[in-house]
Amino acid sequence: MRCVGVGAVSARQLTLDEHADLFAGVRWVSTLDSRTTPICQERDGEVYPLDSGPRPPAHVNCRSTITPVLRVAPTPTGTRAAAGGPVSATTTYPEWLRRQSRAVQEEVLGRQRAALFRAGKLPLERFIDDAGRYYTLAEMRRREASTWDRVFGE
Repeated sequence: MRCVGVGAVSARQLTLDEHADLFAGVRWVSTLDSRTTPICQERDGEVYPLDSGPRPPAHVNCRSTITPVLRVAPTPTGTRAAAGGPVSATTTYPEWLRRQSRAVQEEVLGRQRAALFRAGKLPLERFIDDAGRYYTLAEMRRREASTWDRVFGE
């Protein structure tokens, strides 16, 4: 068994391991609000193998969880909770953030990253490094020079 520690995710993983023949993997589910960390923003909706890959908690006070993905998985139906009210069960964090006001986008990403995000040229995962932190603005300017210049006219 892969689980260590105690908690809802560990208990869920134990149950999934016991019924591995039913599941193709697990889907990362992050909280849809402005306090969600970069690492959880990026992982929201990602599917990982049943026996490997990252699992919550990704950091102190992590509010993410995992849900099973059936081998023959129907398209998710219904809704999921989000700041501002329920949204479609298929909504990911980047989709949710795109629908938010400019103020919320800037609260989450900062003014300049939000401008790049709104320009629609960069997917959210381009703002986050492998360690799950936002690239600094200097790093963003260097990594995404042509987009930066188009958006900020520099």
